[in-house]
Amino acid sequence: WTNVRPEGDGERFTQRSNERRQLFEEAKNRGNHTDLSPVTWAFFQVADLKRVKQHVYNDDVWKLVVENGPYDEIFLDVVRLWKQAPVAKTKMSTGTTSHSITTNSNKAPSSPAPPNVATQTSTRSTRLKRKHGGQEFSLARSANVAARCKERDSNLCAVSRMGAIDAAHIYPWCAFGSGGTERVNNFWRVLSMFWGQEEVSNWKSKIFVDANDPSRRTETVENMLSLTATLHRFHSDDVFALRPIQMSQDNAQLELEFHWLVIEERKSNNRVSLLDEPLSSLDRKLSGKGYGPFIGSIP
Repeated sequence: WTNVRPEGDGERFTQRSNERRQLFEEAKNRGNHTDLSPVTWAFFQVADLKRVKQHVYNDDVWKLVVENGPYDEIFLDVVRLWKQAPVAKTKMSTGTTSHSITTNSNKAPSSPAPPNVATQTSTRSTRLKRKHGGQEFSLARSANVAARCKERDSNLCAVSRMGAIDAAHIYPWCAFGSGGTERVNNFWRVLSMFWGQEEVSNWKSKIFVDANDPSRRTETVENMLSLTATLHRFHSDDVFALRPIQMSQDNAQLELEFHWLVIEERKSNNRVSLLDEPLSSLDRKLSGKGYGPFIGSIP
């Protein structure tokens, strides 16, 4: 088995590592503005540490991304797109959509892991099995690809191991856009602000697989997961996360950890100190507001 953890176990429950804490304190000591919008604060809690370090020690980038605030609405729309929500009624300024950050990261690519801006929680392990043969991708919504997803997962929910399942998209189908919309492009630009460009490009290449048109939406088995209807809705509402742990040598099985996510509700116009730490969700049994707990245990 090969370790495919996207981050060290020290931050697996969004418990802040000493390195991240020191970087945030350094940002404040340098006189940087550290009262952030809630969504910007959340991105910094889960961002790659190399990217955080680049932002902290580059005054121009910090002022552009954090202090001047032109990206706050775009960051928020990234979350809305991930949650399959429409653009907010407050129209984003056209002057902010063309900004880009060009800092580089030397971090090697790893297995795709969607950027949850909520915090991670207690864990249970489950395994996905991959079977070979059959249609693996389609340029449109495909019942055959969905059937291959269910077959790969032994026609059982990847989390609860129950039947009566949906083939759920991991990266939302609506987030492909049609031929690559500006909203979708902004989504990937924002990821590159908080994770290394090479890593983000690797994630994107796993999702946009049409060699003739890399921006074209493509339905793939790799981007689908078998879930019961309830867990499918929970996944759409971002109340749990699945953390990759290890992959079998033949790439046929992937072991995951199940994490309930802590919902921290904040008003978008309030500011949050960068030094404020997210709630630890170690040993959490539910997300709250009717999300969880499960009855019984996962085998």
